[in-house]
Amino acid sequence: MKLTTEQITIISDYIDYCGIKEIDIKLELVDHISTQTEDAIIMDGFSFEEALRKVMINWYPLFTKEKSFHIGLFYTFPKIVMKKIEARVKKTYLYLLISFILWTLLTFVLKLEFSINEITNSVVNFISIAIGIAVVSILIFINFKTKPTTYRFLVNQSSPILLFLLFIYAFDAEMNSLKIYFMALVFVQFVFMCINFKNHIKCIKKYHLA
Repeated sequence: MKLTTEQITIISDYIDYCGIKEIDIKLELVDHISTQTEDAIIMDGFSFEEALRKVMINWYPLFTKEKSFHIGLFYTFPKIVMKKIEARVKKTYLYLLISFILWTLLTFVLKLEFSINEITNSVVNFISIAIGIAVVSILIFINFKTKPTTYRFLVNQSSPILLFLLFIYAFDAEMNSLKIYFMALVFVQFVFMCINFKNHIKCIKKYHLA
């Protein structure tokens, strides 16, 4: 027995009511819960309401709200959303740490020197401006043109850090000798932001929500 469009809408609305707005998780949940509800109706002879109540007993614990130190204690998400975001944030932190260590080894342990001349300074300044414009453009598009996903949250979370770093870079005249080193770290963070943006767009297209 297949659920009707109205019954699937009831499940979708309930998931939304539980605070799960991110479509990459919400639509998968709708699919899983709908399938389990159909099975309960067929195998146990339950009505739709009875089957849904039975199925939701197993899902309720994953809908409870919680916080995480890894993404910031001022954010609250249902547990199932939090675990997904937390896993991606931990992976990003790991890659950032590896990038930082590798760059530090190259510049300090191997005693590589990056001289800053007028041309190099202009190039680095141009890159910083380009990154700043790209960050603002991505933020405008992702928040006003598309629906929420866990990837959109990660983009929004990383963007204030990037803009703050670029602000410091722009107004700190004492940074001249560290410009390339500092901009490399900013660039790595920007790359991860772009990856999350790309995954967000893929998710939107996957569910035909563009």
